[in-house]
Amino acid sequence: MNSIFLSYSGSRTDRAVLFYALRDHGLTPWRDVESLELGDDTTDVIEQELARATGVILWVNEDVLASTYVATIELPAIARASRQGRLRIVPVFDGLSPTQGTERLAAFGLEIGESNGHIVDWTVDADDTAAEIARRYVRSHVKDAWEFGEDPVLRLVSYDDTADLRAVSVLNLDWRHHFASGRPEPAAKLRMRSALTAATGSIKNAYGGAEITLAVKAHLPLAVAIGNAFAEPTGCTLRMPRDGVEWTTMRAVGESALLKAEEARKGPVDSRVASVEVSVTRNVEAGVTAHLGAGHRYRHRLILAPEQGPGRESLNGPATANVWGHQIGDALSMLADRTDVDRIDLFLATPVELAVLIGWWANAAGPIGLMNWTGKTGPYEQIWALP
Repeated sequence: MNSIFLSYSGSRTDRAVLFYALRDHGLTPWRDVESLELGDDTTDVIEQELARATGVILWVNEDVLASTYVATIELPAIARASRQGRLRIVPVFDGLSPTQGTERLAAFGLEIGESNGHIVDWTVDADDTAAEIARRYVRSHVKDAWEFGEDPVLRLVSYDDTADLRAVSVLNLDWRHHFASGRPEPAAKLRMRSALTAATGSIKNAYGGAEITLAVKAHLPLAVAIGNAFAEPTGCTLRMPRDGVEWTTMRAVGESALLKAEEARKGPVDSRVASVEVSVTRNVEAGVTAHLGAGHRYRHRLILAPEQGPGRESLNGPATANVWGHQIGDALSMLADRTDVDRIDLFLATPVELAVLIGWWANAAGPIGLMNWTGKTGPYEQIWALP
């Protein structure tokens, strides 16, 4: 649904930067140099991939136009695919003006407009160039999906790719590469935040206050972040089907037992930070205690857990999850309203669907530091912030 054919002859490093920028924004890039298997018939595989693709990003520079491989295999295949059906072609003019580039491509049977591409500015960092191309492309891609009547389906994965709905996703945010070393670098966090804003903003702009279907297999702070991106008052309803059960944001809160709430003894008066600690699937107390032992101090600490204690089976279904999400959202808002609190750190051990619901309900609270348990032994560290 969102496969992008990447035609690029040039630096492997710069090509990888664009490849990962597209993945960050929910697009699935396919590049023959990396994706072909040994023994594959190059032309046949490229034809098959282009038949599945919704778009092509075509890097247009002297290297591309001088490449025998590109000239004899890729460009003719792209031209045939373009004539046969829906295929958005986005040229990236690198060292050539749009007029020069379109004239040169016309010789290969490719007719593209001069105004629908991106002009590379050599004074701009490669990461920023790639991100801008991805942002512009994702807006057009989602608009195309809406016009063709596709449902707004969004996936987010950050540690494996077993989430459902891949075949029907409009966007597939694949952030696994940012966590390959266990924790994302500061620059990676900024890229993820920018990509999430672009991706969810594109869906909201195209589909309006629609029902958004999510499949999330990600670190809990990221699940909170994606829920918050669609939080009220956007009008969006979030639907998360998994194993035959549908977890849905419901504005009408039902009757379920609330989480038990306890306030720890107040911390030092010179601290203007509060913590909210939610132990549903396991107890976060030991990790938070270690965090405090490392020198972090909280003026207020709110501890929330099921009445019967944390455990894998403590959350009995979507209705209860919605009640708990609403309760936690209210608790965050009330703490944020205190005159002696400037920030809240949120510690979670919950099912991923509940984390999404917490983000959706936390529409009036902030700033919130979303804390992540790193590796198997910790410690906690902030990997995201709301808003």
